[in-house]
Amino acid sequence: ERVYPLIRKAAKQLGKSVECLGDLQGPKFRVGELSGDPIDLKTGDIVEFGICKDDNDTIRPGRVTMKPTIEQNALIEACKAGTVLLIEDGLMEVKVTEKCSSTELKVEVVRGGKLKARKGVNVPDLEIDCAALTAKDIEDAEFLLQLDPPIEYICVSFAQKAQDLQELIDIMDRLKVPPAKRPKICPKIEKPQALTNIDGIIAKSQALMVARGDLGVELGLNRVPFAQKLLIARAKQAGLFVINATQIVESMINTPVPTRAEVSDICNAVWDGADAVMLSGEAASGSFPLEAVMAEASAAREAESVKHRLRRACPPVESGAVIPPMLHVDMGNKKQETDDSLRKTKVVASLGPASWSEEMIYKMIEAGTDIFRLNCSHRRGGDFE
Repeated sequence: ERVYPLIRKAAKQLGKSVECLGDLQGPKFRVGELSGDPIDLKTGDIVEFGICKDDNDTIRPGRVTMKPTIEQNALIEACKAGTVLLIEDGLMEVKVTEKCSSTELKVEVVRGGKLKARKGVNVPDLEIDCAALTAKDIEDAEFLLQLDPPIEYICVSFAQKAQDLQELIDIMDRLKVPPAKRPKICPKIEKPQALTNIDGIIAKSQALMVARGDLGVELGLNRVPFAQKLLIARAKQAGLFVINATQIVESMINTPVPTRAEVSDICNAVWDGADAVMLSGEAASGSFPLEAVMAEASAAREAESVKHRLRRACPPVESGAVIPPMLHVDMGNKKQETDDSLRKTKVVASLGPASWSEEMIYKMIEAGTDIFRLNCSHRRGGDFE
């Protein structure tokens, strides 16, 4: 309630067109609480992995537990011998050796480490049989859909299939949101299953986010760049608005300038066809949110200025030996682009403690922010805290 009117007020006063994106949290899978200090998971050990039997059934040596939510019960129930579970963004890995019951597993530690409380769990091989929207997501969606003026985009996290997006459409139908006021549905592609079901997902969507964080954990880092190109190309063929996200200028959480690799990443996303590039922690909690916005905007504009010179890598995937006609290496010395008013690629900035004060919202818009992301995982009691 506090942040949204501030964005609209600031944009109006500055005479800028600024949009908003509400990001539903989606089902979260996390290990539970510890009974004491972090425990060592040692490679080769066999440990119990299951749903908490009661409040005292916490993580301890030889046993890892998860809280009994609908989603986490569904995850354990779907596991079978051979299923791989990744913990803390893949830092640790366990493999199911025995399914004892619908709530209890025995797992072998494939890659060990020090396990702390509430760390995330990913299961790349599973299409988990649970609703895409949790009870919290439904409440948050209802909040976003009653905003005035209407919010422009709503993201559905961990979308795996078309039905996951239908759940949000059903909420709009139930609330009788008129077509003209319906936000664009934007699935976040974070699981391998979404790649298989992409045509059904696209059919229910008006936008798409390549969410490389969890996608990198589940698909493997090395496969993400190719998946990014394929996703952007397919979504653009269908006329969707495409956002490329995650670690775009990650180093700028702590430094005022991006790395060469980060600038290359922005440019490649633009050349792939992305309509927007998104800042996460860089804008929400970093030390240099304004500089991060300007760095993205500058790199995107530079990439746009030469895009017509380049053959698109996908589709079709062409031989690297083919040099586009009339392309001379000395063109690399071209004058640098400085007019941001010509930029078409949008900068999406996630709001957080570093950027959500009234003063900072004005500055973020002036720095070049086109879309603000409101992360519903921050929302408690009707406020983006």
